[in-house]
Amino acid sequence: DRLRGLKENVILGRLIPSGTGFNGSKKHAHIAKLQAERPAASLPSRTTSFAPRTPRAL
Repeated sequence: DRLRGLKENVILGRLIPSGTGFNGSKKHAHIAKLQAERPAASLPSRTTSFAPRTPRAL
């Protein structure tokens, strides 16, 4: 917002880290880089094998 830091300045008279302007994308970029470097074979499989079902008699 264009009044970034106003709330912090009013409360304490100085800018405090309260989440305004926090750049969390660095953490997400690091995680994405680590996941891209991991070989696909080490990723868990999301497929589940089920035994074929036989129809039940009513």
